[in-house]
Formats: sequence, structure tokens, C-alpha cells
Amino acid sequence: MYKSIIGCLLFVVFATTCLAQRDRGTLTGIVTDSSGAAVPKVALTITHLDTGGVYNSTTTEAGAYTVPNLPIGAYKIDLEIAGFKKLSRSNIQLSEAQILRVDVVMEVGAVTESVEVSGALTMVETESARVASTEKAEEVRNQPHTFTDNDRPGRSKAGPIACFPEWREPRRLVISMA
Repeated sequence: MYKSIIGCLLFVVFATTCLAQRDRGTLTGIVTDSSGAAVPKVALTITHLDTGGVYNSTTTEAGAYTVPNLPIGAYKIDLEIAGFKKLSRSNIQLSEAQILRVDVVMEVGAVTESVEVSGALTMVETESARVASTEKAEEVRNQPHTFTDNDRPGRSKAGPIACFPEWREPRRLVISMA
């Protein structure tokens, strides 16, 4: 009895976790300087432009960062560390279940100086083998859909009876007792 209760609880926990992550994405990348060397311990402030939600992170010793479970939408990333100009990247579009790589090159300078980078990123996902596209509801609605194979030429609508004619008539079982 306890096993079935524990099994049900585990199912509920994992099912809700899976459903909750459908509308999330991940930002990842490497922060380097102009010579290509990794810049460690850079403070990242990631702002969701639609909701105003703020997510903070820092780069590793290798200059890498990964921020998972971000709601889909448009983002702005602010990067700041002593000895470099403050850098902002905006218009970063994150789609559902996407792992978007945003590599950044920091410029040497005072923190009071800042660099604003604005523009669309390429939508090629290099972090996984996932292939996906996003279509508007109207585009999907206007596409022709076929839900059965019965309307294709050369297909029989008889189903398995056409393959096995002996199924058409019921067989009689005769038992004789002597």
C-alpha cells in the first residue's frame, strides 16, 4: 500500500515538473576579452523585457555562464566587471525549450564607460541537436491536414478484412459427443 502511495506522489511531482518546463529556455555562453582570453567572475544581470523579471549570475573561472529555466520572451543582458567597460546586449529572443548561446567580447576600459549592443542574434542552436521552428497559429490553421490514410488512392477502406478474407464469415465450432 505504501509503495502505491509513494508511486502516485512521485508521478505527481515529476509530471508537474515536466509540464512546468515547457515554456522555459536557457541562456549560455562565454565571456572573453578582445584577445580571446576568458574573463572570470563577470556579473551578469539578465532582464526579461516583457515582465521586468531580473536574473543574476556570474561567469566561471573559464568565463562560461549558463542560466537555465528562463521564461520565454525578449531579454537584455548587462555584464559588468572592474577593468572593463560595462556591456549591454538587448533584443535577445528566447523560445521554448531553446538553449541559446550568447558569447560576449568585453572591451578594456573604465566601468563608467559602457557599450550597448543591439541587434538580432542568429537563431541557430549550437548547444544541442534539437531542430525546431515556431509558427503562428494562423499558419498552422491554414495548412492542409490529413488525419487518416483512407483517402489516399490505392488504399482499401476495408482494413484488415481485405487482407484476411477468412475473417468475413464467422466460423462454427461443432462439438460432437459420442
